[in-house]
Amino acid sequence: MSQQEDDLRALAKIMDFLRAVSILLVVIHLYWYCYEAVRLWGIDIGVVDRVLVNFDRTAGLFRSILYTKLFALVLLALSCLGTKGVKEEKITWARIWTVLAAGLVLFFLNWWILSLPLPVEANAALYTATVAAGYVCLLMSGTWMSRLLRTNLMEDVFNVENESFMQETRLIENEYSVNLPTRFYYRKKWNDGYINVVNPFRASIVLGTPGSGKSYCVINQFIKQQIAKGYALYCYDFKYPDLSTIVYNHLLQNRDKYAGDVRFYVINFDDPRRSHRCNPINPAFMSDIADAYESAYVILLNLNKTWIQKQGDFFVESPIILLAAIIWYLKIFDGGRYCTFPHAIELLNKPYSDVFTILTSYRELENYLSPFMDAWKGGAMEQLQGQIASAKIPLSRMISPSLYWIMSGDDFTLDINNPEQPKVLCVGNNPDRQNIYSAALGLYNARIVKLVNRKGKLKSSILVDEVPTIYFRGLDTLIATARSNKVAVCLGAQDFSQLVRDYGEKEARVIQNTIGNIFSGQVVGETAKNLSERFGKVLQQRKSVNMTKEDTSTNISTQLDSLIPASKISNLSQGMFVGSVSDNFGETIRQKIFHARIMVDNAGVEAETRAYRPIPVITDFTGEDGRDHMQEEIERNYYRIKEEVGDIIRRELLRIENDPNLSHLLETDGE
Repeated sequence: MSQQEDDLRALAKIMDFLRAVSILLVVIHLYWYCYEAVRLWGIDIGVVDRVLVNFDRTAGLFRSILYTKLFALVLLALSCLGTKGVKEEKITWARIWTVLAAGLVLFFLNWWILSLPLPVEANAALYTATVAAGYVCLLMSGTWMSRLLRTNLMEDVFNVENESFMQETRLIENEYSVNLPTRFYYRKKWNDGYINVVNPFRASIVLGTPGSGKSYCVINQFIKQQIAKGYALYCYDFKYPDLSTIVYNHLLQNRDKYAGDVRFYVINFDDPRRSHRCNPINPAFMSDIADAYESAYVILLNLNKTWIQKQGDFFVESPIILLAAIIWYLKIFDGGRYCTFPHAIELLNKPYSDVFTILTSYRELENYLSPFMDAWKGGAMEQLQGQIASAKIPLSRMISPSLYWIMSGDDFTLDINNPEQPKVLCVGNNPDRQNIYSAALGLYNARIVKLVNRKGKLKSSILVDEVPTIYFRGLDTLIATARSNKVAVCLGAQDFSQLVRDYGEKEARVIQNTIGNIFSGQVVGETAKNLSERFGKVLQQRKSVNMTKEDTSTNISTQLDSLIPASKISNLSQGMFVGSVSDNFGETIRQKIFHARIMVDNAGVEAETRAYRPIPVITDFTGEDGRDHMQEEIERNYYRIKEEVGDIIRRELLRIENDPNLSHLLETDGE
C-alpha cells in the first residue's frame, strides 16, 4: 500500500510539472507576440529576450503563432490525463464539450486581435485576456474529463444488457419442422434469428393472455407450415371460423403436398349447411366396452367440469357407467345400426324400468348395471333416481335437432391420418354455447386421439387452441406417446392455471412437464415464475461505484441470476415471446431458449386474408320447389331418431317377453 501511495504522489508531481511547463509556454507566447506592449510597460528582460531569440533561431519555436499554443495544449492534455480526480456524478459530456469548444475558440482563434486598429497596449491586453480565458476553459474541460463518472449505473435500469443473450440464427429445416423468423436484442443491436421446432412430435404449447399474439404469431404459422408439408390435420377452432378458414384456404393451395387424395371436413353445429356429418361413436371403431366407457366419460366430464376433480366418486362414476352401458348396447344391438350419440341420449331418457330390463337381458352388461339393479331391487329408489338424474340432467342440455343431425350421419370417419384417405378436419365451437358443444366436440377429440395414435399412419397434427375450454381425454398420454407415431400436438392456452382448474393438478402437471416446445407471450403469476425457473440462470455482471472525498472506486462482480425474470415475462409486448425448443440427434440446437419478437409479414397476411375463400356450403337443403328445407329436414331426422328409440324399446320388450329365460325380468319390472 505504501509503495502504491508513493507511486501516486510521484505521478501527481509529474503532472504538476507538465502543467507548469504548459503555463510557462503560454506566458512565453504572450511575451513574444505582445513584445511591443511589454516594452512599453517596462517589463521586458534582456536575458529572456536573448534566450527566446536563440530558441527561435535554432528550433523555429515562434515561426508560427500556433506552435507554442499547440505545445502548451499537448502538455496540458497530458497533465489532465494523468490526474486522478474524485469522480462527480453531476458532470456531463454536454458541459465538457461546451467548455472545451469555448476554450479552443478563445485560445486559437484570436490572432486577429493583434491587428486591430487600437493602441498596442489595448490589443495586447485583449489578446492576453482571451488566451488566458481560453486556457482556463481548456484546463476546466480537461479536469472535468478526469473527474467524469464513466461508469453510468443508470444507463440500463431494466438490466436489458445482462438479460440479453445470443440466440439461434441458423435456419434448421427438415420434413417435419416448423420454423419461425425472429428478431432478438443482443449487444446493443437487433439481430435476425429463427425459432426452429425441428421435432414438433415432442408436443408444443403456446401460452399468452388475450391479445398477446399467440394465434397470429404462432398457431397460424403452425397451421400454414404443417399443411404445406403434408400433415393430416385436426384443428379445434374455439372461435369458429377463424382458424378453419385458414386451414381450408391453405389446403386448397397445398393439395399437391399430400400423397393421397386429401379431403377437407368440418364439424359446425351452428350452421348445418357448412358442416359434414359424423358419428363419433361409430360401432366400427369400438372393439371393447372400454371404448364405450371412454366415450361416456368424455361426454359427462365435459358437461360437468367439476367432476374432473371428483373422479372415482360414486355419483360421478354411476352416470358414466350407465351411459357406457347404453352406448355398448346400441353397438351390439342389430349390428350397431342405431349406435349414434343422439340414440344414446334418447334411450337414456326413456323410463328407467324399461331401460334396465332391456340392458340386463344382455350378459355383457350385467356387471355394469349391478349397482343400479341392487338399488332397484332393494327399494332404494331415491338413490337410483339420483344416479339416473346425474346422467339425464346434463345430457338433456344436448337435445338439439341440429346437434342430432350432425352426430347421426356418417360422411367420414375420424381416422384422419389414414394413408389411403388423409383428412384435414376442423371442428368449430361457439364461446356462447361452449357448455353444450364442448361435450360433443370432446367426444370427437377422444375418438381422434385414439385413432391417430397408431403405428404405420401418416404424420399428423392435432392443434387445439384454447384447450381449457374442452376436456381432452387422454391428452397427457397422447403427449407422452405420440412422438413415436408421428403425431404433433400443439396446444393453446392463456395460462397454466387454466389447465390446473379444468384438468386437475396432477394431469396438468404431467402435461406441463412432458411438453418439449414452449412458446409464451405475456403471462403472469405462477406461470411466469415457473417459466422463469425452467429457463434457468445465467452469469450476470454487477457494478457498483463508491465515491468519497478522497477517491472513487468501482467494484465489478458476477453472480448467477434469472436469464428471463418473471417480471419480464409478465410485461412482454404483443408479438414478443419467450420459450424453449427441443432438438434431434444430428440437429443439435445449442441455444434452445429464446426471447424474441416473432416476425410476421403483416402486409402479406392482409393480402392473403383478403383472397381467402369462405368455407363452402356442404349440404344444400334446397328442394325442387326452390325453397330451403333445412329446418324441415333436421326436424324430420330429430323425430325419426325418437321413433327409432321407441321402436327399439317395443321390440326388445317383446323379445324378452317371448323368451322363457328372460321373461322373469319383466316380473321384476312389474314389482
